Amino acid sequence: VAVAGNRSGPGDGGTEAAPLRLENLRGEQHSLSDYKGKVVLVNFWASWCGPCITEIPSLRDLYGKIAGKPFEILAVNVKEGPFKVHKFSKMVAMPFPILLDPNGETFDSWGAVVMPTSFLIDSGGHIRRRVVGPLDWAADEIVGEIRALLPASSATPSPPMPLGQEPVTSGSPAG
Repeated sequence: VAVAGNRSGPGDGGTEAAPLRLENLRGEQHSLSDYKGKVVLVNFWASWCGPCITEIPSLRDLYGKIAGKPFEILAVNVKEGPFKVHKFSKMVAMPFPILLDPNGETFDSWGAVVMPTSFLIDSGGHIRRRVVGPLDWAADEIVGEIRALLPASSATPSPPMPLGQEPVTSGSPAG
């Protein structure tokens, strides 16, 4: 799988996210529908993928910045075994759920082609942003965009993104 440069854009105008039902490292099933009412960042990655590794610290920072809010990161490892993924995730301190896509079927069904590819899903289950390549997820603009998607009762006041405006695109690598 080749790794493309960072491209970002709206997720097909609010298309409903494809089903996602995968096991975590303990063999427990996770389904995207389990997170209904939360904003979810689905991140497809692999331990051999340099840009994925570069992106992990910003995912960790984002997770900390939005802790306690209805937000979750689902880190979907593609085509690697559970022992390798567990060992790697402990080494790089990934505090969010890690799901296994052992055959890459979910990766393919979501239309992902390169890693990392991420999908920002709103609390209603609709894709609001698709990002191909690494992104600095802890950047103020991105954190603000995610906070604006949080359900009204939990969001920190921030100006909403005007309708029809393409999300901010960062050309800089995560770091």
